[in-house]
Amino acid sequence: GAAPVVEVAAGKLHWAAVLEDGAVLTCGSGYAGQLGHGDEGDAPGRDKLRPARLERAVFGGAPVVLVACGYHHTLAVTGAGRVYTSGYNSSGQLGTGNRTSSQVFMPVDQGQFEDAHIVMAACGAFHSVAVSAEGDVFTWGLGGSGRLGHNDQQTRLAPARLEQGQFGGGKVVLVAAG
Repeated sequence: GAAPVVEVAAGKLHWAAVLEDGAVLTCGSGYAGQLGHGDEGDAPGRDKLRPARLERAVFGGAPVVLVACGYHHTLAVTGAGRVYTSGYNSSGQLGTGNRTSSQVFMPVDQGQFEDAHIVMAACGAFHSVAVSAEGDVFTWGLGGSGRLGHNDQQTRLAPARLEQGQFGGGKVVLVAAG
């Protein structure tokens, strides 16, 4: 009786899926909070041995349209263009401006995205990336090896926009992170 799955993403020991009705399913290891269910869990470490549903209310009432999973964190992008994150945050990969991990999905401050409407996101192990409807790219988290694209190795605790000129002036529509 559940809504059909329309998109799935996988992390190291967990996965997340978007349902057609805009809710989210998460399953797997939850010890770092990456499943977004708080302290609830079926097994030691807040794991979910069966997919567990997160209603749209968790995401401000908006339908989730995309999920991305990192090593121990998860991002959700809503149809309203907002980003929500949960999980481990040692390198700022949640984008909340600090290194505090979260057991539940928290909104990333829209001002960090310069009030842009986010349409796409991806997670690396300890960093995250998002794309706006206008084609701007924002990155945050562990900056080692230049993975954030800012021509440095600085770790960023909140989203920072990349200059569009880095992409030949074109509009970016899809991102991936390793």
